[in-house]
Amino acid sequence: MNQQKLNELREIAKRATPGPWRYSPATFYEDWTIETPECFVKQEESDVPISDNDGRYIAAANPATVLELLDTIEKYKSALTYYGDLDGAVAKEAWKALGDDK
Repeated sequence: MNQQKLNELREIAKRATPGPWRYSPATFYEDWTIETPECFVKQEESDVPISDNDGRYIAAANPATVLELLDTIEKYKSALTYYGDLDGAVAKEAWKALGDDK
């Protein structure tokens, strides 16, 4: 994944409702819901079926989590920059895995 995509994800996450996000699976009496303090999506409003696994994933991949993952990637990239000269072959493969051609 290149830096442009990482930047795009960061901007999208910053603009999203911060959460906490919560998923409530469907029951016999109620439809599924995904909730944040500012947003409430209910199955009957979307008419899109969702599996429990998808609902949990959507709630777990909330903006705070995405930003934390992006921060972790940046820390690893900084470490690679700092230590990159210690083992050029390893650093080169790591940069390649991160989508950067260094």
